[in-house]
Amino acid sequence: MDRFYYYHRLQRLFPSHLSRVKKVRDGYSIWKARAALHHYNANHPGAEYDLVKPLMAACVIFRGKLWHHVSFLAHRRDQLVAPPVEYFFAELRDGCSDDDSIVEACTMIENPQSCSGNKCSFCPEQYQIAHPSEQELLCGKEEHAKDFIRLMNMSPMPFTCSTETPEIGIVIEQ
Repeated sequence: MDRFYYYHRLQRLFPSHLSRVKKVRDGYSIWKARAALHHYNANHPGAEYDLVKPLMAACVIFRGKLWHHVSFLAHRRDQLVAPPVEYFFAELRDGCSDDDSIVEACTMIENPQSCSGNKCSFCPEQYQIAHPSEQELLCGKEEHAKDFIRLMNMSPMPFTCSTETPEIGIVIEQ
């Protein structure tokens, strides 16, 4: 039996639990993608992008740090006509605190299909995360595989939640 069989079986038995798990997973993906885009925008002034949708995320422990590979879609900010959606790849690692992400790379990949031959030793192949060349990766090279501590990846299914930030009403009592 594959994991999708178990996923669908759990979904029937515990629908509210899996709904919460999806929201946590999707929130995690949004958080990592936004951190990566913030880094990209800071390094490309005048060509800023806004997040459209995270696609997939994978993580592994490597040399004592939690590393993440994230794929997402973004479009140019402040365009009068509907801008084209671009595919991005980001490599992040956790910093000193739980809320701290260090963006090692955030790259626009112009043709994700052309990257299908680029290998990463920690991203599951079925996630279809398009990577830059292995030389550009800090984590995920073939020689790193022996040092990985594999985790159950948080994104076994495609991203499902809205990327809209909910409005929060603040009431100040006098």
